[in-house]
Amino acid sequence: LMVEAESAVAFLYQLVPNDLSSAKTFSWQWRVDKDFPATDLSQPGADDRPIAVHVYFADEDISPLRRLTRSFARMAGVPLSGRAITYVWGGHKEPGSVLPNPFMRDGEGVLIICRSSGTESSSWLNEVRDLESDFRSAFGRTPGPVTAIVVSSDTDDSNAHAVARLRDLNLGP
Repeated sequence: LMVEAESAVAFLYQLVPNDLSSAKTFSWQWRVDKDFPATDLSQPGADDRPIAVHVYFADEDISPLRRLTRSFARMAGVPLSGRAITYVWGGHKEPGSVLPNPFMRDGEGVLIICRSSGTESSSWLNEVRDLESDFRSAFGRTPGPVTAIVVSSDTDDSNAHAVARLRDLNLGP
């Protein structure tokens, strides 16, 4: 998948079939062909990144009203859930840094920095994540089923131009 964004933001959603929803690991390869100066991913309005991969998890530990709102969103094709981990290539924090997702409330999402901005690479780089461990570290408990994988690019705040690629996404036991 090639993702190119110029002064734009977009998300591509893929719902996860039930037979893969109990996945414990997630791996992929990615590269950034055109990067831009690092932004502050913790600040809405300054949080651009060339590429991110989001993993959404089912979570019934939310209020009935939020659950109802989310069921309407799901009917519209948006896989909102109770918790999300976003694996990011971008920002100015060191790889391994974990930040609250500024667009999700009440500790429902985190950003995990995998690669900082300025690490433009024409070579494919491998990522392998232990979803259960990442979730437990972020939220203090065992994750619910994986419901969706989302790919995004965000360059609207900095009016930047980014080109990134992603391949071989795998959910595993």
